[in-house]
This record gives sequence, structure tokens and C-alpha cells, in this order.
Amino acid sequence: MGFVDPWAPRTPEEEGELDWRDIARQELWYNALEEVQYQRQQRLPGVAYRLEEQMAWWMPLLGDQPGGQQVRQLEYLVERELSLDASYRALWWCTVQPETWRAEGIQPEGENYTSPGLLWKALAEDVDFGSPAESRYWAIFYNRGEMVQGPRSMGLGQDLHRLAAMERQLEMDYVELLNSCQPQGIDTEQENWLGDPDLPTYSWENAAERQK
Repeated sequence: MGFVDPWAPRTPEEEGELDWRDIARQELWYNALEEVQYQRQQRLPGVAYRLEEQMAWWMPLLGDQPGGQQVRQLEYLVERELSLDASYRALWWCTVQPETWRAEGIQPEGENYTSPGLLWKALAEDVDFGSPAESRYWAIFYNRGEMVQGPRSMGLGQDLHRLAAMERQLEMDYVELLNSCQPQGIDTEQENWLGDPDLPTYSWENAAERQK
């Protein structure tokens, strides 16, 4: 994709161009989803269902008695996560040669469409989840960059940088909310702390240090 300085300021015109490209990719992706659902005679979970599902995954992390403002903030973050997920999937879709997807058996929804969420694996596994450090940004960028390799990935560097920056900010916003609800960290020793022993666990130890 070539090197792109993610910190270089973009003009309003450049930002508008990236927004337009994202919208155009998502439209193509949604059209492909509609077509494959028609062929299967089976509907994928809609946005409202996925929002409710993701809220159910995140709510236990707010503690026993979250305030109304905290719940509303969580819903806002989950909506952003679903929107970012759609942007990533649409970006991926534009790199897998859509005109041949039927013959190759590629499904436009991609992998883990009904998984706990875009950020859940990182939440469970990455000790620097939500870190404002530049290294966290690059970790996200290179991780997501693995999905947009190939001949159609040329020229998408700015697009991927934009989404990676949005993802890092979303991580930071999640951590801020979760730390405000449970500033002492989550007790991962509690059995089935999310109601499922197979789910990943994560601890916010030294929460104040994580925000430096």
C-alpha cells in the first residue's frame, strides 16, 4: 500500500474524499449482502439485532449498577463499533475481487460476522488495549492491514490509516467508560464473570497507569 504518514494533516477535501469512498464501498458491500441473502433464502442478523447482541456482551463490564448515562454511552460506543466493523468489511470486500466471489465461494459478510464484536479479541488478549501510545495505533494498523493485501489494495493506505485511527480512539473511549464504572479493575477470578466460562477475560489493573 505504500507508506502514508498517519499524522500528516488532511485537508477538508481529503477527509471528504475518504468519507465518500467509505460510503461507496459500504453501498457495494451491502448490495452484495442483499444478493447472497436472497440466494440463500436466509437473512443475516440486522443492525438492530447486532446492536442488542453487542450490548449484552458489554453490559456485564459496567458493573452491577451502571448509571443511565453510562448505559447510553455504551450504546453510543457499540454503534460506533458496528459502523467501524462495516467499514472494515467493506474495505476488505473491495480487495477480494468481487466479480469472482461467486466462483470462488467468498462470502461478502466475511468471517466472525456474528462474533462478540470487532474489538472483543483485542480486549481479551492485548495488554495495551486502549493505550494512547503511538505503538498501539501501529499494532492496530498492521493487524487490520493483513486483510487488505492483494492487487486491489493499492491506493487504500489512507483509508486503512483512517479506520485504524478511529479504532484506536474507540478503544480509548471504551477504556475510559469501563474504568469509570469499575476503577479498581474487573475481578477475573470470579467464576463465569460474563456468564460463560469459555469467554475471554480481561483485567484493568492499574487503570490510572493505563491512561498515561
